[in-house]
Amino acid sequence: MCVVQTFTVEFDRDGRPVRGFIVGRLKRNGNRFVANNADSFTMSELLNRSKEPIGREGWVFRDCEVKGKNLFGFDTTANL
Repeated sequence: MCVVQTFTVEFDRDGRPVRGFIVGRLKRNGNRFVANNADSFTMSELLNRSKEPIGREGWVFRDCEVKGKNLFGFDTTANL
């Protein structure tokens, strides 16, 4: 488990979200991480104006397809 400390979302020229960048801290050892959003649910939660993402808990995973890339999800069943 981890906690979101800050984030930003990249948008394309038409105003559609492309990817999220999440910075957080692992709860087990306090190490920081940088990750991209793992799925569309996580992206929608980052963009949700009624629920602040900062301070929320989630999970960070290694991307199986891209070496060295982390993915973050608010749900343990993130579409990895």
